[in-house]
Amino acid sequence: PAVELATAALFVAVAGRFGPTPYTGAVLAVSATGVALFMIDLDHRRLPFALTGFALVATVAGLAAAAVTSGIAPLPTALASAGAWLAVYGGIWLATAGRGMGLGDVALAPVLGLALGWLGWGSSLVGLLAGFVVGAAVGLVLLATGRVAGRSRVPHGPFLLSGAGIGLFTGPVLWEGYLSLVGLA
Repeated sequence: PAVELATAALFVAVAGRFGPTPYTGAVLAVSATGVALFMIDLDHRRLPFALTGFALVATVAGLAAAAVTSGIAPLPTALASAGAWLAVYGGIWLATAGRGMGLGDVALAPVLGLALGWLGWGSSLVGLLAGFVVGAAVGLVLLATGRVAGRSRVPHGPFLLSGAGIGLFTGPVLWEGYLSLVGLA
């Protein structure tokens, strides 16, 4: 029931935020897959390629439909965003020889970068950074409460997906606030 309830709540939030558009369809597919991946990673500490592959195909199909109906203007940013997310997650995986990040995270990252990049750099970068911030905060709480030891492995997929959710719903506002704060807006 938790998976179904979380998926339904996310669907309502996405539909309310974006309305009836092809982009909404892409985000709904990623959302449904994301809830499943979130729970699977918590339970089994892995992100199955079958689900990350489905998320990729559904996102590409949804964004292709969005490009046909709305134009291709967001496409270069979406592709660059996917590349940036892949570079960050793939770079961590390569630099740590797979000990700091799983391949499932590396496979999911560009999908989320593609979906968020369609909205712009604000959503993409906020989502990317938020996943690490949420992961660090939860990790500190787990260490402080003794629920994990110093070298314990905590799955990163839930943080990756949570960060993407933050980027999706609050990315533009947080990005504009940051730019105003540093005097670039």
